[in-house]
This record gives sequence, structure tokens and C-alpha cells, in this order.
Amino acid sequence: ADQVGWKPAELYLTPFEDPSRVMPYVGIAIPLALTVAIGSIQIRAMAANTGDEFNLCWTMVGDGVATIIASFFGSPWGMTVFIGHGAFKAMGAQVGYSAMTGVAFIIVCWSGLSSVVLSIFPAEVLNPIILYVGLVVCVEALEITPPRHWPAFCVALVPGFFNWALQVASDFAAAVCDQGFLINGVLVEAGDNAACAVSGRSSEAWSLTSTLAAVRAFGKGYILTSIV
Repeated sequence: ADQVGWKPAELYLTPFEDPSRVMPYVGIAIPLALTVAIGSIQIRAMAANTGDEFNLCWTMVGDGVATIIASFFGSPWGMTVFIGHGAFKAMGAQVGYSAMTGVAFIIVCWSGLSSVVLSIFPAEVLNPIILYVGLVVCVEALEITPPRHWPAFCVALVPGFFNWALQVASDFAAAVCDQGFLINGVLVEAGDNAACAVSGRSSEAWSLTSTLAAVRAFGKGYILTSIV
């Protein structure tokens, strides 16, 4: 309840005051920015497929300006245009749809209602929605991609699957260790003079076998690998 209340966004300029705190994340930020930029180009092509020709230059400029403004308020995400232009157009949505979506986001985020939503609907319930959006994006990408390039599209998905397997396996191993250990039939909780020899989330765990090492190699840096 204490999280609910009108709390407008405030300027957060700390990263600009101390760039050294940002440098360790540049390796993630640049590939992510490239992904967003390519996404904007792709979505613009999808819109053209439905008969709506938008200026690509101004589309990219709009994304960049919105990203810069958001960064002043602490947002680490790059802005991009709406995915699913064809579906929005089929529903009769126009520019007002985008404007009202922005207003809705401001109300939900600034009022603290997002914490209420997350307390009612756990992340496990919301993840299928993200999965559905991802599938829609893949379908629309294939619609504008010549068939001869489909094999490259499928191969580009492989590093993402490996990264997903990497995260799930790490969480599983860590959860098993956190349950504790049986010593002479007696349960000993983790931390009470008992711990896994190798942490499930450490790089050492992924070097125990060649298969694990291969999964980690294919999964790490998957965003940049998929772009290439």
C-alpha cells in the first residue's frame, strides 16, 4: 500500500556524473541498441507491407530522441516504434492509440499501480504474454523476409535458445543447492557449514563438462551473435 501514490518520474543523472559505473555494461548496451535499431527498421518495413509508408529517417530520429529523454530519468531501455502495425491497423487504431498507450503507462507507473499488478499477477503469468509477442514478431519478420533467407533467420534464433537454457539450468542448480544437504540422513541447510562445491551460477560450473561449456559459449552474447 505504501508503494501506491502519485510519484512522478525524477531526473536521475548519476550515470552521467560517473561514466565509470556505466562502462562495464557497454558490452551489453551496444548490441541491445543495435537490436532496437534493427527492430525499428523491421517494423517500418512491416508497416510498408500494409500500405503505410513512413519516413525511416524520422522514425529512427524519434526513437533516438525518446531514448535520450528516457535516459535522463534512469531508463536503461532503448525506445522503438510499436510492434504489430498490421494488427493495430486491422483494429482501426490510429495515432490516438499510441498517445493513449503512453498516457496509460504514465498513470500506471507514476501512481504505483504497477506494483499492485505484479503482486496480483506474478511474472510467471505475464511471461506467456511476452512469449506470444515474440512469436508474433517472428511471424511478421518471416512475412517480409524472402524465403531464401529463412534458414539464416532460424539459425539466428539458436543462440537465444542456448541463453534461455543457460539461465534455466543455472536457476535449477542454484535452487537445488539452496534446499540444503543430507549428511547421515540429517538435513543440513545451505550455509551451516555446508555448501555446493561449485555454485550453479558460477563460470566454473559450466566448465565441468564439454557439453556445458558449449551451451555457455553459444548462449553468452547471444544478442550480438544473433545479429551477426
